[in-house]
Amino acid sequence: MTNHRGWMLVSKLQPGMRVRLKKAHPCGSYEWIVVEVKGDIRLDCVGCGRRVILPRRRLANRIREILPARVEESKPPLISLEEFLQLRQEDDDAR
Repeated sequence: MTNHRGWMLVSKLQPGMRVRLKKAHPCGSYEWIVVEVKGDIRLDCVGCGRRVILPRRRLANRIREILPARVEESKPPLISLEEFLQLRQEDDDAR
């Protein structure tokens, strides 16, 4: 059974948001970037870049929180989110 809080968090998701799940990915990371929100939700692991697709109900059970955007003033980001998503798309097209 899904919890009400999980459904509320899933309904707020938009591409580019970072989320924390209850269980760690095998690479050790709990954080994921939302890539696509449709009937299913596509996520990229922040730790290793693995892409998964979860149904909304399963994600509602697994989501812990929506994380704020990272602001690191000491280090500029290596690439922007848009560049990351574009590179990811080009990589998928090449396969």
